[in-house]
Amino acid sequence: MLHRAIILAAGRGARLQPLTDDRPKCLLPLGQGTILSRQLDACLSIGVDDIVLVTGYAFEMMEAEVARWRAAAGTKARVSTVYNPYFATTNNMFSLWVARHFMDRDFLVINADNVFAVDTLRAIARCDEHPILVPVAQRPAYDAEDMKVRIVDGRILEIAKTIPLDEASGESLGIRAFFREGRQLLSDELEAMGRDSDPATAWYITAVERIAQRGGPVGVLYVDGDACMDVDFAADLERAQRQFG
Repeated sequence: MLHRAIILAAGRGARLQPLTDDRPKCLLPLGQGTILSRQLDACLSIGVDDIVLVTGYAFEMMEAEVARWRAAAGTKARVSTVYNPYFATTNNMFSLWVARHFMDRDFLVINADNVFAVDTLRAIARCDEHPILVPVAQRPAYDAEDMKVRIVDGRILEIAKTIPLDEASGESLGIRAFFREGRQLLSDELEAMGRDSDPATAWYITAVERIAQRGGPVGVLYVDGDACMDVDFAADLERAQRQFG
């Protein structure tokens, strides 16, 4: 089983303003802690004790939150921070690229605005059949903000927010896993995207999409859609507080 997670937490969360005027959205309150502390708790509870946090906006607050979490949890878990100096002008492909030297062992990539059940994270971390794993939730309906996925005969053909709602096979969740050769495939594709894509708009999931479209070893794990969600807007935070708080 893998023991490392890379958490992408560089962004500001402008769509949640004014709640994020003075903090990153992953430091918004959830239950007895924050979205980030809940992620750290979940990681530790399933044995993921080597955590890499990619920071940017309000990085000092992020580092202080990690210090508080470690003191409260009494854990010896390793939490490294990597700073994305271009967080204000780049998307999450670049944030993951700055952490590429941590891809030397199997790892999860977690979006810092993702809220999920511990059992969901455990299922993803243990599903190492595929070198690259894309968890997917099937929902009654999707919206323009969902990172949708189109799957035909078990094969991923497309991962994008722009997939027509009636063609979506599910929503690609903000947690993915990379095992064995999947690690190098991702690293190489991020390098390629750095050369041919606009870092201001490029999502790292596009690297996974490109690998899948070439017939690469990308698998799907269907998970309970009620056990994982993104927090993009104030209504999402309210729902997360009701459901997970």
